[in-house]
Amino acid sequence: MIDPALYTLMYGESAWSTTVFRIGLEHLMDRIRRIAGAGLLRVAEGLAAQIIHATASGAVLTAVNPRA
Repeated sequence: MIDPALYTLMYGESAWSTTVFRIGLEHLMDRIRRIAGAGLLRVAEGLAAQIIHATASGAVLTAVNPRA
């Protein structure tokens, strides 16, 4: 693992309960709502947030994997 601190930040037990995480999620949902309001979103807002989060998680896992 190249950067264990990044992994812990993203996936540690406390990561999802931090104020920073909640603020980030609010910003993400605001952007998704604006996209939906413009008629550009083809899936439900919650699903869009899940897809974006999964993509970001995959990017972090790729970044911390020395074999990638």
